[in-house]
Amino acid sequence: MKKSLLFTTAIAVCMTAGIAAAATISQFEAVTEPTEKNLSFKVGLGVAMAPEYEGSEDYEAVAVPLASIVAKSGMSAELIGNVLRANVIPSNTWRFGPLVRYRAERNDVTNDRVDNMKKVDAATELGVYAGFDINHWNFKVDVTHDTSGVYNGTLAGISLGYTWMMARQCTLTLNGLMSIADDRYMSTYFGVNSANRGTSGFSNYSPDGGIKDLGAALIGGHKFNDQWGLIAALRYTHLVNDADDSPLVQDEGSEGQVLFGVLATYSF
Repeated sequence: MKKSLLFTTAIAVCMTAGIAAAATISQFEAVTEPTEKNLSFKVGLGVAMAPEYEGSEDYEAVAVPLASIVAKSGMSAELIGNVLRANVIPSNTWRFGPLVRYRAERNDVTNDRVDNMKKVDAATELGVYAGFDINHWNFKVDVTHDTSGVYNGTLAGISLGYTWMMARQCTLTLNGLMSIADDRYMSTYFGVNSANRGTSGFSNYSPDGGIKDLGAALIGGHKFNDQWGLIAALRYTHLVNDADDSPLVQDEGSEGQVLFGVLATYSF
């Protein structure tokens, strides 16, 4: 009973910290490792270079926090960047649970035309995720919905990858990525109309929902000892379909979106 109460309390603390986090990256995955402890903890902090907003060709440095709690049963809660999730299944193979994502505002950006559009407020998305980690393969799918009233739409993501166990406590993971967005999300972040045009001079553009981007991520991990480790991530996503055709991307941005980050971790 005490162990169950401790684990539940730890998840609540991690979720509270995650909601307050303000990282602007959308993904910085770490490799989940099995534990022999009743509870193991990991914290970390790093920095990443990421696009100022989705479709931007200008980049900015952002902080990347990490905090995770993993039980021997496989149940866990983890905050990575702007994504907080908890696995509520007592399994070291299967994953399922709630997910919270913070999406930063689009305001005061480098590109003058985009900056002259109406501000897009920060959004909070709630949803669920599911997946598995088996024989070095990992799979995740998540579905989230905007609960902050910013775009009132739904977004889904799919990730499939493989992890190589390298020599000297090193791992290398390659993931394929795909995102799907509905028309409300697309209209808010890629559309142009009389309500959001401002003084940008963009022509009207009404995108439809569908596959938003395709990409890949390469994540390397190294453990110096039982406590200290390092994670490096390189991710490339390519905007496709109506996201790629948006004037914010074609005229002023880039369909290729790159993220690179390095994160130091401490386990206890």
